[in-house]
Amino acid sequence: MTDYSCTRYLIDRTNRIESVDEAWFYFASQNGGEELMSDMVLSRDISSFISCGSCQELYDMLITSVRVNRKAIEFPFRCDSPEKRRYMKMEMAPQDKGKIVFTSYLEREEVRTPVFFLESSVQRSQKIITICSWCKCIRKDDASWVDVEEAVEKMVLFTRDQLPKLSHGICPVCYERLIQKIS
Repeated sequence: MTDYSCTRYLIDRTNRIESVDEAWFYFASQNGGEELMSDMVLSRDISSFISCGSCQELYDMLITSVRVNRKAIEFPFRCDSPEKRRYMKMEMAPQDKGKIVFTSYLEREEVRTPVFFLESSVQRSQKIITICSWCKCIRKDDASWVDVEEAVEKMVLFTRDQLPKLSHGICPVCYERLIQKIS
């Protein structure tokens, strides 16, 4: 049986996704990511999957660093579902002809009480809340960042008629950690 403890995809020198492995498909199918099957991702620019402008810039800097220095970069990130915290590690490694292989490793997984706020199928209001693309912390109105469970409690998200939309961004802690990888 295929699992997703290690998934890989390869981008070409123009940052287009050239290939994805079987674990990628398994992970997508197990997590409601039917739009991420091969015919929908292959040949697309990786930046088309990153909605946050500052996150795109950061990925561009990471990709450029890997290509120029010909040295792999690793960093932690989370890939949560409503009922699981997934602590992951990403490795971006240079390949021949300017290609880069992205490998995601599942370091640990924790089952939690489902966080309805993270469910992609729920109806959303026009209010937007930013979630860090790397650590999954939520930005509060006062610009501080808190873990998603704490945000649900402190921001009283479930007392509203509709949940706010999630917009991906990057918190200051993750930004600094990733900038250090480039330097």
